[in-house]
Amino acid sequence: MLLPTHNRRESVLASIRALLAEDLAASEVVVVDDGSSDGTWEALQALAAEDARVVPLRQDNAGKRAANAAAVARARARVLLFLDDDVLPGPGLLAGHVAAHEARDDLVVVGYMPTVVPSPATGAAFATILYAQEYEGRCARYETDASDVLQHLWMGNVSMTRAGYERAGLGSLGSFRFRHEDRAIGLACADAGLTGVFDRRLGATHQHSRTIRQFVRDSVEQGSGRAALALAHESVTDAELDQVAAGLPRPLSALLRAARREPVRRPLTAVLVGALRLAVRLRDPRPAVAVARVLRRFEHQHGMLLVAASSGGR
Repeated sequence: MLLPTHNRRESVLASIRALLAEDLAASEVVVVDDGSSDGTWEALQALAAEDARVVPLRQDNAGKRAANAAAVARARARVLLFLDDDVLPGPGLLAGHVAAHEARDDLVVVGYMPTVVPSPATGAAFATILYAQEYEGRCARYETDASDVLQHLWMGNVSMTRAGYERAGLGSLGSFRFRHEDRAIGLACADAGLTGVFDRRLGATHQHSRTIRQFVRDSVEQGSGRAALALAHESVTDAELDQVAAGLPRPLSALLRAARREPVRRPLTAVLVGALRLAVRLRDPRPAVAVARVLRRFEHQHGMLLVAASSGGR
């Protein structure tokens, strides 16, 4: 098991302990602390002193992709199971992933990790509600179109063999500064001829939370990531600006197009952020979710324009 982590001490410790509770006599949990400042490294060292299956590594804040590469370089197993540090593995997860690769070296196996939504959910849970809805939609798509597994890879509970990892050249992928780096990995695997498989039986749970500020930052980076992927892969076409407005009522669509100009975007997004701050105080989460959906479109577009401008595009 390979676990990159950054400033999530309690959640990564919970994930490790859940893994250690399984029958892992012949395995190891390689954890890479990516420059945490919350005591993660000290906690990992203490846990490793108690259980030799825990292998802690440390690096400066170089990002998730570099952390995964460091973990793979240290790991000894044939099957590589990548877990996010906010994912809590379910019973039998490792055994299920290992069994999936028994006869083949060309699979990328994606397990199921539903998002834990607070109950009762209030406006403060808007980002988690949105995330959960989109994740379930993607899983449904996986089950109707197997090719979508790698075209829109969702990491966090994913395995492949070392041979598959090397075949896709994942250890030498360049840095990806935006969101959607999971999708970049999936596209590299598809280009290498690997096959994506989704299996709900390989269960885990995702502990998700975001503040308004984090949500806005993520939205900009998601837009930037979509545009960066479009530049790197000719097969990716969903980064067109007009698609950001798809499905919106005509007045909102017009505002979104107007917000391509920065003097217009700033006051509009300020109003939306203000509305979201009011909505998160409500017991009913629906107003906050509705505002957040619109705000995210504006910030996606902003992120896409930033990448287009830096690349000499529109």
